[in-house]
Amino acid sequence: IVGNIKNIVSGSNESEIIQYLIDTPWYKSISEIKKEAEMAKRRNGLSIFFGNIILDKYGNTIDTFQTEEEKEIFNFWQSYSYSYQFGTQCMYMFFFEAYKNKKITYESMLQYLKNSWLNEPIVRNYSGELYQIVPLDLITPGLKRFFDELHSAFFSNSSHKIDLVTVLDSLVLKIETLIRNMCEKIGIATFKTRLKGSNEVVMEKLLDDLLADLTHSDNNPSGFSEDDRIFIKYVMSEKCGSNLRNEIAHGLMDYEEYTASDVIVTISIILKISKYVFMKKS
Repeated sequence: IVGNIKNIVSGSNESEIIQYLIDTPWYKSISEIKKEAEMAKRRNGLSIFFGNIILDKYGNTIDTFQTEEEKEIFNFWQSYSYSYQFGTQCMYMFFFEAYKNKKITYESMLQYLKNSWLNEPIVRNYSGELYQIVPLDLITPGLKRFFDELHSAFFSNSSHKIDLVTVLDSLVLKIETLIRNMCEKIGIATFKTRLKGSNEVVMEKLLDDLLADLTHSDNNPSGFSEDDRIFIKYVMSEKCGSNLRNEIAHGLMDYEEYTASDVIVTISIILKISKYVFMKKS
């Protein structure tokens, strides 16, 4: 695997390296994982359905899977987790091999993102006043900080400890912003209403609600890749997965739990989101 990674990096230019981080060929597809989950169920019979609970690091039960449908979901996430762990190790090695060989830089990544929809202005109406935002403006500070930290660690001071806390806290919480921007661009409501007394109040949808709304189907032709959607859900909000967004937002991440692998996965998600092109329907 290491040999293959070195060969791919040496034979690729900067734009091709970024494309690998978008395509993430190290992970199995959803269809492959579903087949593996079904095979595991047949091989192990009912034994795979025992102990279907999720514990947090304190030993508390945070979710259970009781019904047959829930057990099928748990079975899928178990299979997905194996693929994710292996794929993330490969992507980690790939990223740092590319970085050490100067095949991926802040400048090359920024240039790619500038050519994506993340750099297109979005006009908002804030209390009757038009205001223009650019999604990329919220991403660049965290990205630049990460590459500055890498430069200090690899090329300036080998004893420098990379500030993963600032980088991950910044980038992870911006994923939900990008998903909201995407929903807004394709006409999916990012809020819902409810009655409070005689008044109608507006509530912003949760990340899981937005990801559910992005599910592509004949009745909901969002065009969003199911592999991308499940990948984002697993990393950001799934209790069976990394659950990064919720862990960080609720102050549940300890210092030692911040890893470079999570930063690279988050950057990959940003690139995956940026790859989409929006077209107007007649």
